[in-house]
Amino acid sequence: MCGENQGFFLYNVVRGKFDDNRFGNATKSHSISAETTFAYDVTDCYTLETVILNLAYSIFFRLLKEQGYSRTAFVKIRYEDFSTVSIQQTFEKNISNLDFYYEILKELFEKKWEKNRGVRLIGVGLEKIEKDLSGITFDDAVACTCNIPRNQTNKTYPISSTG
Repeated sequence: MCGENQGFFLYNVVRGKFDDNRFGNATKSHSISAETTFAYDVTDCYTLETVILNLAYSIFFRLLKEQGYSRTAFVKIRYEDFSTVSIQQTFEKNISNLDFYYEILKELFEKKWEKNRGVRLIGVGLEKIEKDLSGITFDDAVACTCNIPRNQTNKTYPISSTG
């Protein structure tokens, strides 16, 4: 089943005998994204921006958990006819806090959203993520506050999330 080289490799790996350089220690750039699919066409701006905020929160704290940073944000919109548009923007400085990230996403969304069309899916993310402890700190991220009216935070919508 296994060739001689593969068998030799597996034999050594299960015994902890392998060359660390073979696997490489450098992390590769990647992306983090999440999206929400609505059960019906959504045209209400407040609802869409609230969903974007929730997705931004999820993405940003996944970024912090990975101890990474990014300069590129993107938004994806799928309309009622299932046509999809997306937009991204890269900045000179790191996206270093949730407020900044959310404002970027809102601006990108407003550039692409056609207000007379219903939205079936909205997605957001960060691309070209680099892992480096000097990129952002947890204190930088926690220093921001997101101003959502208290009575609106528990509002529910007929949605399903994937991420």
